[in-house]
Amino acid sequence: MSLSERARFRPKEMPESERPISERYRLLSAQHRDAKKVFKLKEEHKTRELAKITRDIQEKAGGIPHNRAEMLAKCTDEWGAYFDALVEWEVDTDYLKHCYKALEIEHSEWMDAGANARRERQMGRQGT
Repeated sequence: MSLSERARFRPKEMPESERPISERYRLLSAQHRDAKKVFKLKEEHKTRELAKITRDIQEKAGGIPHNRAEMLAKCTDEWGAYFDALVEWEVDTDYLKHCYKALEIEHSEWMDAGANARRERQMGRQGT
């Protein structure tokens, strides 16, 4: 195989079940970081988005009080879609956090199983 052929060679992605726990943990934490970043940005822009919709309503209606325009803004489909997306991102971020915790538990169980096996081997040696 020539050098250029080797440079184009891409190893296949390792199946999820064969990845070490540390690699699965790293990949999951990267996913969680990205989801958390998007959620925080959406959450921080929530007030700005509501203000923009409120301003548009006040410009169209002309002269209505701010509190009434804000109430009307919260009734719009645009605000509903924004809020639905915000909730969706929050749920996805929470799910990744729980997957993260499940991986920690899996690692703990794996460590306990190894310790139990070592203890059983040690107890077997003592009996002879």
